[in-house]
Amino acid sequence: MMPYKRVVFVDGDATARSVMAAAIMREEPIGTEVEVLARGLVVLFPEPVNQKIEAILANNNLTAKGHEAVQLTPEDIDSDTLLLVMEKDQIKKVQELSPRAEHVATVSGFAGFAGDIEPLYGADLPTCGKCFEILQGLVKIIAEKLLNEEDSPY
Repeated sequence: MMPYKRVVFVDGDATARSVMAAAIMREEPIGTEVEVLARGLVVLFPEPVNQKIEAILANNNLTAKGHEAVQLTPEDIDSDTLLLVMEKDQIKKVQELSPRAEHVATVSGFAGFAGDIEPLYGADLPTCGKCFEILQGLVKIIAEKLLNEEDSPY
């Protein structure tokens, strides 16, 4: 049984990495009752998805249609929420936001690997595509791990 009711991918502004990860996760067989979200740590206004990211998602038969960047808030977090950040230093920021942020890890770390998913600010299309490939592999591992977990891994 899936140990979480919500999986939230978090990055800086919720216009690229978290959007890709959420789109990939929504296609994984983790159950229809699991809510998958993309949130940002610093969202000043509801920005659309980066156009390069939209193109990469479309090329992989995925979509983020209608997505606008949304700030991560304490209301997004409860004991049934898994928060997956892109960079290690974002863990502390999430935990400072809410004492209920019990289940926080990096995407790489939760999948069993070291390292951050680097920001895509100003990145070219091939770099964004490589990031998608990395996230795709990690998210598939995460989905499989979640399906096989009876209880929270934390």
